[in-house]
Amino acid sequence: MSLARERLKERIRKDWNAPVLADAYRKWDKEETSWGREATEVIVRRANLEPGMTVLDLASGHGEPSLALAQAVGPEGHVTATDTASGLLTIAKAKANRMRLRNMTFRRVDGHDLPFPDSTFDRVTCKWGIMYFADYAQALRESLRVLKPGGRATFLAWGRTQKQAQPKPSEPEITSPFAFADAGSLTAALEEAGYTRVEEEQVAVSLVFPGTPERCWEWFADMSAPFEPDESVNKGTVHIKDAAQEQRKQASGQVRAGFKKGYDGKQVTLPGVIVVASGRR
Repeated sequence: MSLARERLKERIRKDWNAPVLADAYRKWDKEETSWGREATEVIVRRANLEPGMTVLDLASGHGEPSLALAQAVGPEGHVTATDTASGLLTIAKAKANRMRLRNMTFRRVDGHDLPFPDSTFDRVTCKWGIMYFADYAQALRESLRVLKPGGRATFLAWGRTQKQAQPKPSEPEITSPFAFADAGSLTAALEEAGYTRVEEEQVAVSLVFPGTPERCWEWFADMSAPFEPDESVNKGTVHIKDAAQEQRKQASGQVRAGFKKGYDGKQVTLPGVIVVASGRR
Protein backbone atom coordinates (compact mmCIF):
# COMPACT_ATOMS: atom_id res chain seq x y z
CA MET A 1 0.00 0.00 0.00
CA SER A 2 1.35 3.43 -0.91
CA LEU A 3 2.28 5.98 1.74
CA ALA A 4 -0.69 8.15 0.76
CA ARG A 5 -3.08 5.25 1.22
CA GLU A 6 -1.47 4.32 4.55
CA ARG A 7 -2.06 7.85 5.75
CA LEU A 8 -5.63 7.74 4.51
CA LYS A 9 -6.23 4.42 6.27
CA GLU A 10 -4.92 5.82 9.53
CA ARG A 11 -7.08 8.93 9.21
CA ILE A 12 -10.18 6.84 8.57
CA ARG A 13 -9.36 4.57 11.51
CA LYS A 14 -8.93 7.58 13.79
CA ASP A 15 -12.19 9.20 12.73
CA TRP A 16 -14.30 6.07 13.06
CA ASN A 17 -12.83 5.39 16.52
CA ALA A 18 -13.56 8.89 17.81
CA PRO A 19 -15.43 8.62 21.17
CA VAL A 20 -17.85 11.33 20.04
CA LEU A 21 -18.95 9.13 17.14
CA ALA A 22 -19.68 6.15 19.39
CA ASP A 23 -21.67 8.49 21.63
CA ALA A 24 -23.65 9.69 18.61
CA TYR A 25 -24.45 6.13 17.53
CA ARG A 26 -25.66 5.30 21.04
CA LYS A 27 -27.84 8.39 21.10
CA TRP A 28 -29.29 7.90 17.61
CA ASP A 29 -29.23 4.11 17.26
CA LYS A 30 -32.98 3.78 16.60
CA GLU A 31 -33.00 6.61 14.07
CA GLU A 32 -29.83 5.45 12.30
CA THR A 33 -31.26 1.94 11.99
CA SER A 34 -34.51 3.29 10.57
CA TRP A 35 -32.61 5.45 8.07
CA GLY A 36 -30.88 2.42 6.60
CA ARG A 37 -33.59 -0.22 7.04
CA GLU A 38 -34.54 -0.59 3.36
CA ALA A 39 -30.87 -0.86 2.41
CA THR A 40 -30.40 -3.58 5.02
CA GLU A 41 -33.36 -5.47 3.56
CA VAL A 42 -31.81 -5.21 0.09
CA ILE A 43 -28.42 -6.59 1.06
CA VAL A 44 -29.91 -9.41 3.14
CA ARG A 45 -32.13 -10.38 0.21
CA ARG A 46 -29.35 -10.17 -2.37
CA ALA A 47 -26.95 -12.21 -0.22
CA ASN A 48 -29.17 -15.22 -0.94
CA LEU A 49 -28.77 -16.68 2.55
CA GLU A 50 -29.73 -20.12 3.79
CA PRO A 51 -30.02 -21.46 7.36
CA GLY A 52 -26.72 -22.73 8.67
CA MET A 53 -24.48 -20.53 6.53
CA THR A 54 -21.36 -18.77 7.81
CA VAL A 55 -21.23 -15.05 6.98
CA LEU A 56 -18.49 -12.44 7.23
CA ASP A 57 -19.89 -8.92 7.49
CA LEU A 58 -17.40 -6.13 6.78
CA ALA A 59 -17.77 -2.60 8.18
CA SER A 60 -20.56 -3.78 10.49
CA GLY A 61 -20.68 -0.56 12.49
CA HIS A 62 -23.41 -0.52 15.12
CA GLY A 63 -24.93 -3.77 13.91
CA GLU A 64 -26.55 -3.27 10.53
CA PRO A 65 -26.81 -5.48 8.61
CA SER A 66 -25.05 -8.10 10.78
CA LEU A 67 -27.94 -8.48 13.24
CA ALA A 68 -30.39 -9.05 10.40
CA LEU A 69 -27.97 -11.49 8.78
CA ALA A 70 -27.74 -13.48 12.00
CA GLN A 71 -31.50 -13.77 12.14
CA ALA A 72 -31.57 -14.91 8.51
CA VAL A 73 -29.03 -17.76 8.89
CA GLY A 74 -30.66 -18.97 12.09
CA PRO A 75 -29.13 -20.43 15.25
CA GLU A 76 -27.32 -23.12 13.27
CA GLY A 77 -25.55 -20.47 11.19
CA HIS A 78 -22.99 -17.90 12.27
CA VAL A 79 -22.17 -14.26 11.49
CA THR A 80 -18.78 -12.69 12.15
CA ALA A 81 -19.29 -8.93 12.45
CA THR A 82 -16.15 -6.89 11.84
CA ASP A 83 -15.11 -3.26 11.85
CA THR A 84 -12.12 -1.06 12.67
CA ALA A 85 -14.29 0.92 15.11
CA SER A 86 -14.28 -0.86 18.45
CA GLY A 87 -16.82 1.53 19.97
CA LEU A 88 -19.40 0.75 17.30
CA LEU A 89 -18.82 -2.99 17.63
CA THR A 90 -19.47 -2.68 21.37
CA ILE A 91 -22.85 -1.15 20.57
CA ALA A 92 -23.62 -3.94 18.08
CA LYS A 93 -22.66 -6.65 20.57
CA ALA A 94 -24.89 -5.14 23.25
CA LYS A 95 -27.80 -5.10 20.81
CA ALA A 96 -27.17 -8.74 19.89
CA ASN A 97 -27.23 -9.67 23.57
CA ARG A 98 -30.53 -7.87 24.06
CA MET A 99 -31.93 -9.71 21.05
CA ARG A 100 -30.54 -13.00 22.42
CA LEU A 101 -28.62 -13.69 19.23
CA ARG A 102 -26.04 -16.33 20.17
CA ASN A 103 -24.78 -17.00 16.65
CA MET A 104 -22.55 -13.95 16.33
CA THR A 105 -18.89 -13.06 16.86
CA PHE A 106 -17.64 -9.47 16.96
CA ARG A 107 -14.06 -8.71 15.95
CA ARG A 108 -12.10 -5.55 15.35
CA VAL A 109 -10.19 -6.22 12.16
CA ASP A 110 -8.56 -4.44 9.25
CA GLY A 111 -10.46 -5.31 6.09
CA HIS A 112 -7.24 -4.94 4.08
CA ASP A 113 -5.68 -7.87 5.97
CA LEU A 114 -8.35 -10.25 7.23
CA PRO A 115 -7.25 -12.61 10.04
CA PHE A 116 -9.14 -15.60 8.64
CA PRO A 117 -7.94 -18.66 6.70
CA ASP A 118 -8.70 -19.09 3.02
CA SER A 119 -12.16 -20.44 2.14
CA THR A 120 -13.75 -19.79 5.54
CA PHE A 121 -17.13 -18.22 4.79
CA ASP A 122 -20.18 -19.08 2.68
CA ARG A 123 -21.06 -15.41 2.28
CA VAL A 124 -19.38 -12.01 2.59
CA THR A 125 -21.43 -8.83 2.96
CA CYS A 126 -20.58 -5.15 3.23
CA LYS A 127 -23.19 -2.41 3.51
CA TRP A 128 -22.00 1.14 2.85
CA GLY A 129 -18.42 0.24 3.62
CA ILE A 130 -16.50 -0.59 0.44
CA MET A 131 -16.32 3.09 -0.56
CA TYR A 132 -14.39 3.93 2.61
CA PHE A 133 -11.51 1.46 2.42
CA ALA A 134 -8.23 3.23 1.80
CA ASP A 135 -7.40 0.53 -0.76
CA TYR A 136 -10.70 -1.02 -1.83
CA ALA A 137 -8.98 -3.28 -4.38
CA GLN A 138 -6.96 -4.93 -1.63
CA ALA A 139 -10.05 -5.25 0.57
CA LEU A 140 -11.94 -6.94 -2.27
CA ARG A 141 -9.11 -9.39 -2.87
CA GLU A 142 -9.08 -10.26 0.81
CA SER A 143 -12.84 -10.78 0.85
CA LEU A 144 -12.49 -13.15 -2.11
CA ARG A 145 -9.68 -15.08 -0.42
CA VAL A 146 -11.74 -15.92 2.69
CA LEU A 147 -14.82 -16.88 0.64
CA LYS A 148 -15.46 -20.56 0.01
CA PRO A 149 -15.41 -21.77 -3.62
CA GLY A 150 -18.89 -21.13 -5.00
CA GLY A 151 -19.55 -18.62 -2.23
CA ARG A 152 -21.16 -15.25 -2.83
CA ALA A 153 -20.18 -11.74 -1.75
CA THR A 154 -22.55 -8.78 -1.79
CA PHE A 155 -21.49 -5.15 -1.56
CA LEU A 156 -23.72 -2.12 -1.21
CA ALA A 157 -22.66 1.45 -2.01
CA TRP A 158 -24.35 4.79 -2.47
CA GLY A 159 -25.75 5.74 -5.85
CA ARG A 160 -26.76 9.24 -6.85
CA THR A 161 -30.14 10.84 -7.19
CA GLN A 162 -30.50 13.42 -9.95
CA LYS A 163 -29.76 16.17 -7.42
CA GLN A 164 -26.49 14.56 -6.34
CA ALA A 165 -24.08 15.39 -9.13
CA GLN A 166 -20.91 15.58 -7.03
CA PRO A 167 -17.84 14.56 -9.01
CA LYS A 168 -16.03 11.45 -7.85
CA PRO A 169 -12.85 12.59 -6.08
CA SER A 170 -9.46 11.45 -7.23
CA GLU A 171 -7.81 8.73 -5.19
CA PRO A 172 -6.04 8.17 -2.88
CA GLU A 173 -6.38 11.60 -1.26
CA ILE A 174 -9.94 11.10 0.02
CA THR A 175 -12.75 8.62 0.10
CA SER A 176 -16.27 9.34 -1.10
CA PRO A 177 -19.72 7.85 -0.54
CA PHE A 178 -20.18 8.14 -4.32
CA ALA A 179 -17.01 6.26 -5.29
CA PHE A 180 -19.11 3.54 -6.97
CA ALA A 181 -22.13 5.61 -7.97
CA ASP A 182 -21.38 5.34 -11.70
CA ALA A 183 -23.10 2.33 -13.31
CA GLY A 184 -20.71 -0.58 -13.72
CA SER A 185 -17.92 0.82 -11.56
CA LEU A 186 -18.52 -1.57 -8.67
CA THR A 187 -18.82 -4.47 -11.11
CA ALA A 188 -15.48 -3.54 -12.62
CA ALA A 189 -13.85 -3.45 -9.19
CA LEU A 190 -15.23 -6.88 -8.26
CA GLU A 191 -14.15 -8.43 -11.55
CA GLU A 192 -10.68 -6.94 -11.24
CA ALA A 193 -10.39 -8.52 -7.80
CA GLY A 194 -11.23 -11.93 -9.28
CA TYR A 195 -14.96 -12.28 -8.69
CA THR A 196 -17.05 -14.04 -11.33
CA ARG A 197 -20.72 -13.96 -12.32
CA VAL A 198 -20.99 -10.40 -11.06
CA GLU A 199 -24.43 -8.81 -11.00
CA GLU A 200 -25.05 -5.13 -10.31
CA GLU A 201 -28.24 -3.18 -9.78
CA GLN A 202 -29.23 0.35 -8.80
CA VAL A 203 -32.14 0.35 -6.36
CA ALA A 204 -34.33 3.25 -5.27
CA VAL A 205 -34.94 3.28 -1.52
CA SER A 206 -36.70 5.47 1.00
CA LEU A 207 -34.52 6.89 3.77
CA VAL A 208 -36.76 7.37 6.79
CA PHE A 209 -35.98 9.39 9.92
CA PRO A 210 -38.64 8.88 12.63
CA GLY A 211 -38.96 12.42 13.90
CA THR A 212 -39.15 16.11 13.06
CA PRO A 213 -36.88 17.99 10.65
CA GLU A 214 -35.29 19.70 13.65
CA ARG A 215 -34.44 16.36 15.23
CA CYS A 216 -33.23 15.11 11.86
CA TRP A 217 -30.84 18.04 11.63
CA GLU A 218 -29.57 17.35 15.15
CA TRP A 219 -28.93 13.73 14.16
CA PHE A 220 -27.16 14.82 10.98
CA ALA A 221 -24.89 17.22 12.87
CA ASP A 222 -24.04 14.69 15.58
CA MET A 223 -23.17 11.95 13.09
CA SER A 224 -21.00 14.30 11.02
CA ALA A 225 -19.12 15.81 13.94
CA PRO A 226 -15.97 13.61 14.04
CA PHE A 227 -15.08 13.87 10.37
CA GLU A 228 -12.85 16.30 8.53
CA PRO A 229 -14.45 17.98 5.50
CA ASP A 230 -12.24 16.25 2.93
CA GLU A 231 -12.76 12.71 4.10
CA SER A 232 -16.45 12.16 3.36
CA VAL A 233 -16.73 8.98 5.40
CA ASN A 234 -20.14 9.60 6.94
CA LYS A 235 -22.13 6.98 5.04
CA GLY A 236 -23.82 9.09 2.45
CA THR A 237 -23.86 12.57 3.96
CA VAL A 238 -22.08 15.74 2.87
CA HIS A 239 -19.51 17.21 5.25
CA ILE A 240 -19.88 20.85 6.24
CA LYS A 241 -17.66 20.96 9.34
CA ASP A 242 -14.87 23.55 9.14
CA ALA A 243 -16.13 24.85 5.81
CA ALA A 244 -16.04 28.58 5.17
CA GLN A 245 -18.80 30.40 7.05
CA GLU A 246 -20.83 31.26 3.97
CA GLN A 247 -20.47 27.77 2.47
CA ARG A 248 -21.47 26.21 5.77
CA LYS A 249 -24.53 28.44 6.00
CA GLN A 250 -25.57 27.60 2.44
CA ALA A 251 -25.02 23.86 2.85
CA SER A 252 -26.87 23.67 6.15
CA GLY A 253 -29.76 25.63 4.65
CA GLN A 254 -30.07 23.20 1.75
CA VAL A 255 -29.98 20.18 4.04
CA ARG A 256 -32.55 21.65 6.42
CA ALA A 257 -34.83 22.54 3.51
CA GLY A 258 -34.63 18.97 2.26
CA PHE A 259 -35.57 17.61 5.67
CA LYS A 260 -38.57 19.93 5.88
CA LYS A 261 -39.72 19.02 2.39
CA GLY A 262 -39.72 15.33 3.28
CA TYR A 263 -41.63 15.74 6.55
CA ASP A 264 -45.18 14.38 6.72
CA GLY A 265 -45.95 15.34 10.30
CA LYS A 266 -44.47 12.17 11.77
CA GLN A 267 -41.22 11.38 9.98
CA VAL A 268 -38.78 12.69 7.39
CA THR A 269 -38.59 10.58 4.23
CA LEU A 270 -36.03 11.26 1.53
CA PRO A 271 -35.40 9.40 -1.73
CA GLY A 272 -32.14 7.53 -2.06
CA VAL A 273 -30.34 5.34 -4.58
CA ILE A 274 -28.09 2.46 -3.66
CA VAL A 275 -25.82 0.32 -5.81
CA VAL A 276 -25.76 -3.37 -4.93
CA ALA A 277 -23.37 -5.80 -6.60
CA SER A 278 -22.80 -9.51 -5.98
CA GLY A 279 -20.10 -11.84 -7.24
CA ARG A 280 -18.97 -15.41 -6.73
CA ARG A 281 -15.71 -17.16 -6.12
